[in-house]
Amino acid sequence: MSVRRHLGYWLGVLFVTLASAAPTALEHEPLRFQNSFRTPEEVISYYCGRDASGFVWSGLLEVERKAFTFWKDLPEQDSFYVAQKYEIASARLDSAVKDEASVEVTYELLGVADAHGTVVPAQERERRVVFRLKKERGAWKILSPEAASIAPVVLASKFQFANL
Repeated sequence: MSVRRHLGYWLGVLFVTLASAAPTALEHEPLRFQNSFRTPEEVISYYCGRDASGFVWSGLLEVERKAFTFWKDLPEQDSFYVAQKYEIASARLDSAVKDEASVEVTYELLGVADAHGTVVPAQERERRVVFRLKKERGAWKILSPEAASIAPVVLASKFQFANL
């Protein structure tokens, strides 16, 4: 096998491996125990990915709370929003407060659901949440909204909702 062909083979293997490691619409965001993200957007992308799969509503783990947030408690909600999709905006660094940023997430809502399988249409089609983050020892963490006021948002593509 020529060097070019050999290199092409291994690059193909690497591409397939990397492509299969990225979560698709039907896969769930994998759990991470350490916060190695370099930007506020990466932290929010991780949080939204876990939230979209239902892991915030069904029970965020204590290890995640400590690694990715400044929350003192875990979120506890009886219901959750069901969204078609969400978009994460670019971070805006706070010029007045060093090492703080905000990231806005826009959700396209379909309904509100609960553990009993009840789903009602959403009163509003769009929901915007501004996450405030603070950098501590080189890691960006969610400062607000607080755990008690955060509303979980699960993507409809992750679960089957008969009434939507």
